[in-house]
Amino acid sequence: MASWNGASASELRRIAETWLAKFNEALRERDYTRVSSMMHADGYWRDLLTFGWNFRNLHGIDNIRAWLAEAFELNAADDFRLESEPTIGAIGEHDRTLEFFFTFDTGIAHGRGHARLVEISSSPGGLKAFTILTAIKELKKYPQATARNRARDDLRVTSRELDNWRDRRNKARQFKDKDPEVVIIGGGQSGLMLAARLGQLNVSTLVVERTERIGDVWRNRYHSLHLHNEICMNHFAYLPFPDTWPVYIPKDKLADWLEFYAETMELNVWTKTSFLGGEYSNLAKRWTVRLRLADDSTRTMRPSHVVLAVGVSGLPSIPEFKGRNDFGGKSFTRAGTPMISM
Repeated sequence: MASWNGASASELRRIAETWLAKFNEALRERDYTRVSSMMHADGYWRDLLTFGWNFRNLHGIDNIRAWLAEAFELNAADDFRLESEPTIGAIGEHDRTLEFFFTFDTGIAHGRGHARLVEISSSPGGLKAFTILTAIKELKKYPQATARNRARDDLRVTSRELDNWRDRRNKARQFKDKDPEVVIIGGGQSGLMLAARLGQLNVSTLVVERTERIGDVWRNRYHSLHLHNEICMNHFAYLPFPDTWPVYIPKDKLADWLEFYAETMELNVWTKTSFLGGEYSNLAKRWTVRLRLADDSTRTMRPSHVVLAVGVSGLPSIPEFKGRNDFGGKSFTRAGTPMISM
């Protein structure tokens, strides 16, 4: 049994690399029974688009084995490699875990994942994965325009152009002479981050938001609201929060961040714009969508894709109690739910 009690950093790395190599070998040989035997009986596997165009959460070795037998055959992954030094952690009843990030490849993408191993003294080999995460990081044929791939204009050419950066941004945002390839309905964090991702892939995208300002989806919530999960769980693509920010972000601070993020990432957002409806043509492979703009005019667009990014649930939950209909005071909205205020 491979124990890590008192193990050095190099020994922890060797343990993680050995387990990952066996895991990779079992997957390469399509031995899904062996793969599932490397999982804890109560283990979890979360996959984000690696083995298909769905988010999947699998619990228990039987479910994991059955899922792999179907999904892995269509979208195999290989070349699992340790990314950084393993660390010691804990989760639930397991007071000592070995945790590490890893990278891998599929036929179409580069991926990144995380494993959390626990020791099972009664099991051959001793090490079982209690949780595994696999996620697509980047499509191979469409590298993002970041870091060394970032835009590099020829200043000898741009200096002779009549339009400067601001002129080009205004034209891109207006969509006067063309339609976007993607229309995203909803300018919250999900809609904005998706627009940022598509922008780095050079996909023309428009975000429509019915509130007056970007971030009003948070500004208009109840006065004392803070995010209930920690800051590390809420970072934005390409632009993490500053290290000086508090652990629990106030709603107005987050609202201002959304506005800043949209401008910094050069996102095309139309505020005070409502989605009126749309139809898809199988013949043209495009949508016809109707938008009501800020000036109350309407605009018809024909994008290839329409994304609904309007939140987990927009249905109000209104409690019933005696005298509610007789109340004559003002009401306010709490996280999208009409409430009563004195």
